[in-house]
This record gives sequence, structure tokens and C-alpha cells, in this order.
Amino acid sequence: ITKNKYFKISTLVFSFIFAFWLSTSGYDLWLHKLNFGTFLGRIENVKNNKLLTQNIQGKTLDLNDFKGKYLLLDCWYTRCGICYKAMPKVQKLYDKYKNNTDIQIYTLHSRMEDEGETYSTGSEILSNEGYIMPSLSIKINDPILKELGVQGYPTVLIFDKESKLIFRGNIESAS
Repeated sequence: ITKNKYFKISTLVFSFIFAFWLSTSGYDLWLHKLNFGTFLGRIENVKNNKLLTQNIQGKTLDLNDFKGKYLLLDCWYTRCGICYKAMPKVQKLYDKYKNNTDIQIYTLHSRMEDEGETYSTGSEILSNEGYIMPSLSIKINDPILKELGVQGYPTVLIFDKESKLIFRGNIESAS
């Protein structure tokens, strides 16, 4: 057998293994990696971030306001159809943990101020759609979103009790 045949056989075997992996869980893992920069969503060795948000009353909140609790933020914006499709899953997760004082779940509306959106727009949209989960707001072009790895929407961020980012991904992986 020549080296060329070994190469062809090796390539064929690798291709079958790769195709099998993609046909099982590999496809979801690969999409997660492309969308969120990590296969499983787990984030390690990340510094504390200076995330500042506003609640429905316009009060500024930072991560220290949630210290001692796990914080899940579902990042979305007004024109994101996929975000609206994910909302029932976020609401279900909120309903499951709303009485747990160690876990806080919020939506984080990325507002477009150039289109007249304010800190209360996200909450108003959720209320009109029949959702009861609380909402925070941030400017869609705030640089901290990029620092946190929010490259597209929806993106779920989970912070630990020390306010360090430990997860970035989709709601299905966070559940």
C-alpha cells in the first residue's frame, strides 16, 4: 500500500467520523461555538465586568447589586424574531426559579435610542406580549456587551455569586 492510499483511507475514515459527530450532538456544539465562542457555554478565567443596566424606573444597577446571587440575563433587542421565539423558554425558567432568592433572572433589552427606545421599552414590550419576567435595559451599542461576548441575539449570560461571568450561550444550554 502506498502513502497515497493511506492518505485517502485516513481522509475517508476521518470524514465518516466527522459526519457522524455532526449528525449527533456535534452540530449543536459547533453552532454554539460559532455563535458564542464556546462549545458548552462555560466561561473560565474572566475578570469582573463593569456592566451597568437600568431598571424600569431608570435606576442604574451594576453587577454588585446582584452579588451573592446567581444572575441570568437573557440579552435581546426589539427587532430580533429569534429572541421572541425564545421568550417562552425564558419565562418558563423564570417561573421555575422566581421564588429562589439565590437566583435572579432578567431579560436584558438592548435598546436603540436612535429609534426612540427608552429604558422602559423592553419591559413594555414584554408586558404587551403577556410575560411577567423582569427586564433591565442597556444601550445596544454599549461596549460592555462586546466585552461580555454578546455578538448576536439572543444571548444568555450567567454570572456567579461573585459577579463573574461563568456562562455565555443560548437558553437551551443554560436551562
